[in-house]
Amino acid sequence: IYEKLEKTTASTKTDQKGLSIKSGVSQAYINELENGKKINPSVFILSKLALALDTTVSELLDDEMDTGELFSVREEIILYRMIS
Repeated sequence: IYEKLEKTTASTKTDQKGLSIKSGVSQAYINELENGKKINPSVFILSKLALALDTTVSELLDDEMDTGELFSVREEIILYRMIS
């Protein structure tokens, strides 16, 4: 996930601090994800990051998993409501 997260933050010009503020995930945790120190973030964390980056969880995992659309838009809305 770290490569995809790094590419997504770079393409959206979002730094770790900005992503932390938007997602509610600590900057330290985001740093560990981007540096490959954390390799299995929870679906909850992935959902928060995806929403903050205006993407989907499956898009964040796209390079690692080829399982099609992991979460439907409806499921992501439900997850969003759970974390809001």
